[in-house]
Amino acid sequence: MARKEKPTALVLLHKEIIRFLKDPTPEVLCIRGKWGVGKTYTWENLLKEVGKDVALQSYSYVSLFGLDTLDRFKLSTELLPV
Repeated sequence: MARKEKPTALVLLHKEIIRFLKDPTPEVLCIRGKWGVGKTYTWENLLKEVGKDVALQSYSYVSLFGLDTLDRFKLSTELLPV
């Protein structure tokens, strides 16, 4: 009997982002990782892939890179259409 392989972290991340985008319940999704590993790239590509199946009309995207105060965090938040 063939042994079933565990899904990789990238596969699990893709599944969770797709679930998040298709769910009509407003939630928060935090994608963590070292600089340059492709967090934003993955998010943008999956957003395009899900396309018209995105449940909500807009989302807020925040990058914490370089933010060292709560005031800077508040200024960096923007509401984006899907």
